[in-house]
Amino acid sequence: IAFALFALCFFVLSKSFTRIGTKTPTVGKTATKAVVTREQSVSSALFKRELKRFTSSATYMLNCGLGIAVLPILAVVALIKRDTLQTVIVAFSEMAPDVAPLFPAIMLAAACMILAINEISTPSISLEGKNLWILRTLPVSSRDILDAKLRLHLLLNAIPAVISVAVLGWCVDASIDYIVLMVAFALVYILLTGTFGLILGLKRPNFNWTTETMPIKQSMNVLFSMLFNWALVIAFGAGAYFLRNTFSMQSYLSGAVVAVALAGVLLRKWLYTKGAAVLDTL
Repeated sequence: IAFALFALCFFVLSKSFTRIGTKTPTVGKTATKAVVTREQSVSSALFKRELKRFTSSATYMLNCGLGIAVLPILAVVALIKRDTLQTVIVAFSEMAPDVAPLFPAIMLAAACMILAINEISTPSISLEGKNLWILRTLPVSSRDILDAKLRLHLLLNAIPAVISVAVLGWCVDASIDYIVLMVAFALVYILLTGTFGLILGLKRPNFNWTTETMPIKQSMNVLFSMLFNWALVIAFGAGAYFLRNTFSMQSYLSGAVVAVALAGVLLRKWLYTKGAAVLDTL
């Protein structure tokens, strides 16, 4: 059978190869249309540039933005299995009454574990590659460039995080104030991890790559950033467990929101000042 198919292919190619190889392509007329380009602010133009860079690369989206799709799936599964979750909560309440109140925190930690794999900001500096000089010749400040890269990370992660975390909190019967704190922690967690990843990419850039998989999949920056993100979630979960008899979960979560928010704001301030100076030297 294989030989017969080979003979058939050989026959067809032998009859058509010369005609295909010597064929002169015909070029049709193309209509030219005038396009009106609207004026936009510097921040908006840079943000759209970063968004186009992200959406035009399947490698970038798959390896650095997979959690954006996975997190809503987790929320949908929790909605479908809400009765099962309620059964598990009741069972834990009977077997381990001191652990049952941790369920909202457990769901929040699960959501943050998924958010931890979204490394959109970390390779964004290195992905400029040898074309960084084009960006540096534009009449924009280094702060604006860094701000656009950070805002892309924040926006793409915050939208699914807010909805999914709220749904997860509702599925485990968390109170309204508890759900608000859960959403707040997810947002400041995104701010801290996104800023930390961008700083890593800024301090250790790699512009000498031949394929974009190198700064995305084979980068120590991405690995260190992801490990930091996971370590932060583990520390949050360990604190919730060991301090469960000392603080209420609302009090503990409020303190965690303040601490993570403060760290994120400080890193963001460094990024926009000293980090911008570092970008000027690249």
